Amino acid sequence: VEPVESGVEVTTVSYLAAPLPLNLLYVDTFDAGVLYAWEVGPFWSFTSEGGGQALEVTGSNAPVTFRYSTLRDAAVQARFKLDEGSARLSLRESEAGNYTAVLDPTDHTVRLYRKDVLIQSAELPADSAAIWHTVQLSAIEDIVRLVVDQVEYIAIRDLAQLPPGTASFALVGTGTLRVDDFMLWTPRRSDSPGE
Repeated sequence: VEPVESGVEVTTVSYLAAPLPLNLLYVDTFDAGVLYAWEVGPFWSFTSEGGGQALEVTGSNAPVTFRYSTLRDAAVQARFKLDEGSARLSLRESEAGNYTAVLDPTDHTVRLYRKDVLIQSAELPADSAAIWHTVQLSAIEDIVRLVVDQVEYIAIRDLAQLPPGTASFALVGTGTLRVDDFMLWTPRRSDSPGE
């Protein structure tokens, strides 16, 4: 058990049951060139990517934030490509704090933060720089999971889970960040005890 702040404990989970089945709630490939579901910080723009479009920012840490702030049990995923710096993906973001995944391919790490406090970090494969990475962050009940390129690197139990909030992504530091294929899931709940 790791103390995070006064009155809050986070337990690193050595084993967990399989993640709950998820329902895909929202997808944005950014190919349509519209951002009605987003509050977009300055300096973000569309760029051509693989026959479609992606979002891109250079040298600005301004976030792109999902407009809906009622996400409680959810998983978010996006693809990131960096030339330097780091990318962040946040969930349950509110005035109370957030869960944030930070991907840093140049030093081959991924880090999980809770309310801007580092909870845990993990090492990525050495060949992880200069390619697209798929990052998934989920907070379902009191379990927070961080998956990069379909490999679960971090799973913790937060005994004082954060309240509902929104999701966002941003560049951390300098460089150029491209973001594509944002997805949002919520848990599939069975309607009857037999399901």
